[in-house]
Amino acid sequence: MNRNFVFQDDQELHRLTVQNRLLREYELPVLRRILSGKSDVRILDIGCNDGHKTVNLFSDFPGVQVIGLEYLEDLAARAVCLHGNDHFTFCRCDVEERDFAQILTDVMKTRKIEAFDVIYLSFVLMHLANPQKLLVILQQFLAEDGRVVIVEPSDRTSRLVPDEEDLLGTFLEILSSDPLAGNRTCGYDLPKLLASSGYQDIIIEQEAISCKPEELAKKQDIFETFFSYLPQDLDILCEQNPENPQYKEWKTWMDLHYETLKQSVCQKNAKISMGLLIVSCTRR
Repeated sequence: MNRNFVFQDDQELHRLTVQNRLLREYELPVLRRILSGKSDVRILDIGCNDGHKTVNLFSDFPGVQVIGLEYLEDLAARAVCLHGNDHFTFCRCDVEERDFAQILTDVMKTRKIEAFDVIYLSFVLMHLANPQKLLVILQQFLAEDGRVVIVEPSDRTSRLVPDEEDLLGTFLEILSSDPLAGNRTCGYDLPKLLASSGYQDIIIEQEAISCKPEELAKKQDIFETFFSYLPQDLDILCEQNPENPQYKEWKTWMDLHYETLKQSVCQKNAKISMGLLIVSCTRR
């Protein structure tokens, strides 16, 4: 089970907008360094959603040609309608399908792209049954001097101070067992996974999203990005499994503590750091 079926919910789309704004601060410098001095830049964005982040993140690069792949048909259609043009191509594609490599090859031929300077995946591998299979396939589409850039959560390294009641710890414990939330330790395991998939020059570009105590607006963005979807997940789980005692227990805890947790994260003296790995690498 995964969260794909709620990705088109208005609340989730708002959360993704905030998430994109928050992550841009960390992703854009990495991309600028990787693509510095390059022209006619070619980028593959896997999991492009409705295309808004794709255009916002990659438009400034010279001569850019971007192919965005999205699993959900409605979102892919929205991306085509709102953002498709001579520089941005969007299509519906399931990277876990057997014919994925051929589908991507055909799309690349239509855009006259032989290989990509950057293959970008953000919160994608955590939702796949076999992420290594995709990583192995993607090597054939990466230019010799190109880099894969991957963004994934690493909840083991998340911290909140002060947090006398360990609300963050309980929240993350529930999140780790949420069947809709994907593999929340994906980032922690990512460097080893990349090495075993045949990649090299593996660089950990970022290990956490954090902010200064006085950055209240950023704290609100962090809370919206990393916390706000779990109550929605629990509502869905309880609706689908009304007799499940574990889901009821989780929802009861969330109803009692969610607002207190939000206040703890967003208060002026709080120090919040959410584990998030941004990793880049090359093919062998």
